[in-house]
Amino acid sequence: MLTLVLEHVSSPPAAMMITSLCVVGAVSALAWSLPVTTTTRNKNKNKNTIPSVAVGLPILGNLRRYCEDPVRFIDSATRRHGAFFAVPMLLGRTIWLRSPQLNKKYLETPEDVWSFGDGMGMFLNKIVGPGYFDHLKAFVGSLSRGISRQATLEHYGHLAREETCKFLDDVSLPESPSTPLFEEVSLLVHKIIVRCLMGPDFYDHHVDELYELLHDMEDNVGSLLHTLLPAWVPHAPARRLWAARDRMRDIFARRLRAREANPKQWQHQDALDYISYTLQDASTAHLTKFYAAHHSLLMFAAHTSTVASVAWTLLELLKSPDRLATLRQELRAHGDVNESPLLDALVKETGRHYAGHNDVRWARQPKTLRIPHASDDEDVVTVPAGTVVSISPYLTHHDPDVWAHPDTYRPERWIEQPDLARRMNDGTQLRYIPFGGGRHRCPGEKMATLLSKTVVATVVQQCDLRWGVGGDAQNTTALDFSKVGSPWLKGDVQVCWSRR
Repeated sequence: MLTLVLEHVSSPPAAMMITSLCVVGAVSALAWSLPVTTTTRNKNKNKNTIPSVAVGLPILGNLRRYCEDPVRFIDSATRRHGAFFAVPMLLGRTIWLRSPQLNKKYLETPEDVWSFGDGMGMFLNKIVGPGYFDHLKAFVGSLSRGISRQATLEHYGHLAREETCKFLDDVSLPESPSTPLFEEVSLLVHKIIVRCLMGPDFYDHHVDELYELLHDMEDNVGSLLHTLLPAWVPHAPARRLWAARDRMRDIFARRLRAREANPKQWQHQDALDYISYTLQDASTAHLTKFYAAHHSLLMFAAHTSTVASVAWTLLELLKSPDRLATLRQELRAHGDVNESPLLDALVKETGRHYAGHNDVRWARQPKTLRIPHASDDEDVVTVPAGTVVSISPYLTHHDPDVWAHPDTYRPERWIEQPDLARRMNDGTQLRYIPFGGGRHRCPGEKMATLLSKTVVATVVQQCDLRWGVGGDAQNTTALDFSKVGSPWLKGDVQVCWSRR
């Protein structure tokens, strides 16, 4: 799902869910020990400081435990300290906000107060280069307009079906062995994204190399060295990121020159790839030097969580033959993927059950939060400038005080309660946030949902998916939160594909 990086910068990701385990610890290193005060307002007017988490050795103990299991670490801290607390890591701290009410405050705080862009810049500057984030608002506005047009979405749906059919032809050969589900879906989603966002010329000439560059960036962007050392130090992960960035620039320069040399082919008004749109959009047409940076960011934003949405949904269908049979029946009855109630419920439940662990913002300005209690008491928290601030979509979606049977994958909840998503986000609370919320809702939500539904529907209609080596005894519950975006399955799972 495009929630990823841009979900939370739509008013400048899913701006960005930074789920690289040690990246968060490293980002926290930049939040120097600034005072964060809390006043408990009641008739006794007691004052105290914000609770601070300390596990094991000072500072390093928190980082080690967080990297081992971030979800358990933050959940345990919530149970112990409540809706807000500080987690010191390395040289600074991260402030965690852990309630539906605070989710709303977090996602509706303006970008000039708490910045998703600054949070991303801490570890993406080596990929995007200087100057890009100065134009982030223009690019995100262009993205929202460019990929949300009805004709564009219909075209993207067609490309997704076509690419999925080609994929099934390749993996359904009689001699094909069982293959890792998430890895296969990863390449498929990448090809779809390149065709939709970059266009046929990038697809025809560079799709495989772009996939390699994406992996190079993913493998090196989370290194602690990026934040522990000055930006100019040429350590190994930095050199690899610089090389990937420079190659992306070369690819874009070559393709844009080719388009400029053949204007009749590319400068017509109905060009539907996103690069063609940005070349025509007055807000971005003059920013071509940043197109490579923008699409590097989009690859992070769109890829990881869309892969998770598709792969987890297929895996849950593999584990539930009855749901699979019902979905096939609905898809036979309704040609449009948007007409299947179960498909819609499956994608929503995957977004709930397998959400990213955390979102990260950088406080540019101090902000005071008021947190009411069931009684008349009220906590007043001032978060100072220069602090990392986080929420957890994953823990919000697994809160037993909010969701019935939160740890059970149950898409039927969305069919039984058609207005569930709206009710979860009524009033002063945000309890369902796979695409962010408020002023920071993902600009790519429609596209991401369409791609997920289209790929899943095409696979279900045209393929029999079976357990591969290891059968149904394979571990399908271990979540890997090391990627930017939604978690994948740790160790992957082997499956077999065969055309129907």
